[in-house]
Amino acid sequence: MAHRRSVVILAPNSFARFLGSAVESQFQLLLKDGVLASLHNLDLLLNSPLKSPRLDNGFKETNPMAGYYLESFLRLQGYEARTVFDWSDDSELDNALRSEPLAIALSTTYITDTELLSRCLESLRARAGSVPIVVGGPFIWKQKIELTRDHSPERRTQMARFGVDILADCLFGHCDRPILQEPIYVAHEFGEHTLVRVLSKLAEGRSTTRELVDIPNLVLALDDGSWYVTPSAPEPVAIDECYTRWDLVDDMPAMVPIRASVGCPYRCRYCDFIELHPTVIMRSADSLASEMELARTRGGRFFGFIDDNIFLSKKRIAQITHTLLDRELDVIWGGFFRVDRIDEANIDDLAASGCRFGLCGIESGDDAQLKRMNKGCNREEARRGIELAVAAGMNLNLSLLVGFPGETDETIGSTIEYLNSLPTACRGFASWLAYPFYLLPSTGADEPDFRKEFRLTGRRANWEHATMSYADAVGRWAPEMFRRIVLPYHYYAGDAPRWWPVARREEGFALRRRLTEGFLDRLPSGEIQERFAALIRFLAERERIEGGVPHWNELLAERGKQPGERAGYGGAFSQ
Repeated sequence: MAHRRSVVILAPNSFARFLGSAVESQFQLLLKDGVLASLHNLDLLLNSPLKSPRLDNGFKETNPMAGYYLESFLRLQGYEARTVFDWSDDSELDNALRSEPLAIALSTTYITDTELLSRCLESLRARAGSVPIVVGGPFIWKQKIELTRDHSPERRTQMARFGVDILADCLFGHCDRPILQEPIYVAHEFGEHTLVRVLSKLAEGRSTTRELVDIPNLVLALDDGSWYVTPSAPEPVAIDECYTRWDLVDDMPAMVPIRASVGCPYRCRYCDFIELHPTVIMRSADSLASEMELARTRGGRFFGFIDDNIFLSKKRIAQITHTLLDRELDVIWGGFFRVDRIDEANIDDLAASGCRFGLCGIESGDDAQLKRMNKGCNREEARRGIELAVAAGMNLNLSLLVGFPGETDETIGSTIEYLNSLPTACRGFASWLAYPFYLLPSTGADEPDFRKEFRLTGRRANWEHATMSYADAVGRWAPEMFRRIVLPYHYYAGDAPRWWPVARREEGFALRRRLTEGFLDRLPSGEIQERFAALIRFLAERERIEGGVPHWNELLAERGKQPGERAGYGGAFSQ
């Protein structure tokens, strides 16, 4: 019998069990257990006195904030909530299900399409039996937006001219998979208060569509395969008070996820966040600092901001940095931000307040492409911020969007030239990551006028325009960029130990790059060993390898899981 107050929250930090490697990770070497072969991890394996040192996957498997927030929120509502983050196998989930929960709440923070959702639900149902599943989060909110905006006959006809079947593309279109019709879908910009109303009904034994239709913000399946959308209603969300109560969660993460705002004032054509949160809502800096102080009482010191863009304006940067300095919090922090917002007036405060890393979507080094993307900055504005940040000791991940409409060999050449002109001999360093353009609904690039201009057809990872296709971006241009860009490819974590001198760091990057190219070129095992041995002799303390350098497959994953061989769920990068 279900426990009337027990709820299992499933907020997976990775879907590798369903998808394989992410397409942007195809130039990263892997260790034997699948952990990233960052220089930091290799250094630990070779030189640590510990037999099994703790390795770091950095942001690659960061636990979603939604899991911690819902755990604390539901506990405040009197529920016995427990979150499962690790879904690499079913052991943690099975353990949580022993509580005989009233329901399972599945977060879609990292779910990007209906196919992945379907596979998750099939696996979850196989373990959970008849326990009701409630699904919410950004992916479900996106699907409701598409349902209410795009499903007119006129819109369907219009988009069909560009090879897009709107009903087939949307979860709430024509659904022929029974597993997708089972859950109760919470479709709201926030949704936690709607979830509580659903749980109250379930506790009373009421779970049918007829019994739930008086709850707003739901999408429910009908017997004929169609969908019923309950009326929309606002939720009582006060962002300064509605944050994770770190004193109520079971476990503290190494990197504490935190949110300073929702929404973004920019209107980049590739991004759908502006549809999810059309209004920018900022937390007060005092509220932000109070949450960080609460996390500090549980040992949290490293904070990762999950905002679409922490640096909404230069005024906002000043608010955050001055408050952190005034409160003397002694934290290390970073997250997603626009690097062009950094300038000479704020860089010292950023460094002094503990900002040490940034995930910065620069997208392209070509100004014409940036204009087509409606990025709102040019390459020299980004360069100024990058140079100031790395000089101050920050590590930046510069993510690129390969193949956006208008992309040609000339624009890619401009991007390569731009990245190769950035400084490398600084306290901090910039690395880069290649994301193929992914054409999302509810974006400026999806609009008919833009599509006509660039002869853009298809959606998601199945697009083509006048000068490039998804297959071109993945199979030809991303590998070309890897071979020609001298900056290190991003490894999600700190990668090089911070105490290394600049020259040692750069030599380590170069040796690992040469080894990666060996895998990409499918060199014989003997030649791979030569390149591996050069890297190991560089990294290892002399006494550690007196008996000789180990074979590469004693430390690294098998060849089939290395660059040039493993398949990514968006398509493999190859020669």
